[in-house]
Amino acid sequence: MTAEQLRNSILQEIYNPKDGWTYKDLKDVVADSCPISYGIVQQGNHVNGGIPVVRPVDLHTKYVRNINLKCTSSDISNSYKRTILNGNEILLCVRGTTGIVALATEELRGCNVNRGIVPLYFDDTVDRLFIYYQLQSPTIQDFIAENTMGSALRQINIKDLRMLKILLPPLAEQKRIVAKLEELLPIVEQYGKAQKELDELNAALPARLRQSILQEAFCGKLTGADMSDWEDGKLGDLVDILYGFPFQANMFNPEGHGKPIIRIRDIVPSKTKTYSTETCDEKYHITNGDMLVGMDGNFHVRFWYGGDAYLNQRVCRITAHSDKLLQKYLYYYLPVYLEELEQNVSKTTVGHLSDKHLKNMSIPLPPLAEQQRIVAKIEELFAEIDKLSK
Repeated sequence: MTAEQLRNSILQEIYNPKDGWTYKDLKDVVADSCPISYGIVQQGNHVNGGIPVVRPVDLHTKYVRNINLKCTSSDISNSYKRTILNGNEILLCVRGTTGIVALATEELRGCNVNRGIVPLYFDDTVDRLFIYYQLQSPTIQDFIAENTMGSALRQINIKDLRMLKILLPPLAEQKRIVAKLEELLPIVEQYGKAQKELDELNAALPARLRQSILQEAFCGKLTGADMSDWEDGKLGDLVDILYGFPFQANMFNPEGHGKPIIRIRDIVPSKTKTYSTETCDEKYHITNGDMLVGMDGNFHVRFWYGGDAYLNQRVCRITAHSDKLLQKYLYYYLPVYLEELEQNVSKTTVGHLSDKHLKNMSIPLPPLAEQQRIVAKIEELFAEIDKLSK
């Protein structure tokens, strides 16, 4: 069960009737002196100075305080006074993302609310926190969602809101339930944070394992080979490098007119939605199985399987000389080298991979048979990681 599911399950319990509990319409639960009403202040009528106004965007914490609130005119009409806050209301969002609930604080005394909020005030016969939590129960949230109408501007009708059923136990029981909720819900929140951290770790773990395997592979630890017995080679002497053509961005189109173009963003998904009618030499033509490297950002290395296309600038194709270097051996070695390079390349916002970086790259060169053994072991271990990830 996720933290959200657990929280909803707990909150739903306070909307399940028990002996001595009664249903009442929301209009009959709020204080007689403060009937349910939309806020009056229009969006956009904000000025410097004047009266601070609470908007739906301000309801992002449990308690709302008078910090950075927008202000409206200081000319208070009688209609404005209907929704001037005392500082102890429940604030319910009724426009846009309806159903969000927050609590006013003493700092909001004298502030107003805009049309997206209904302030709910209760006398001392009702525990405000009990209503606050009950309004978040799945049943009530479903009611609000089902009664939210409109397309461009979604809003719950005030008549429907007034008829919303609130389940009330005796006041002492309300207070006991609130005390228990405020004991349990922080624990659920901590559980949620721990769950999120675990999910993020599990998502990152396969990539970390793969990178660790690659590091081990090129130290000879996967096959037991002594890599120090072999000489290193310069990548520029072992491969052919094709740099992309500088297609004009103003000639790109997504409608399929002209040639499909491979840009940096297309390397990982191995597909493109960019086309150009600009002409270029056929040497920039890419086919399935070509190995591509992004020269900006994260320096991704991938085999292309998106069909015939043309190579754009800042993407290069690298083809190994098969008599000295296996293509797949290079494919697995490049991320090891490029990860180290990424940490050291001079950066502004992103790293940039140059022709010099590539051609001067040093690569260990065991015999082809050993290269094949290393590749086979990497792919065997990667297959096991894939099984664990499913």
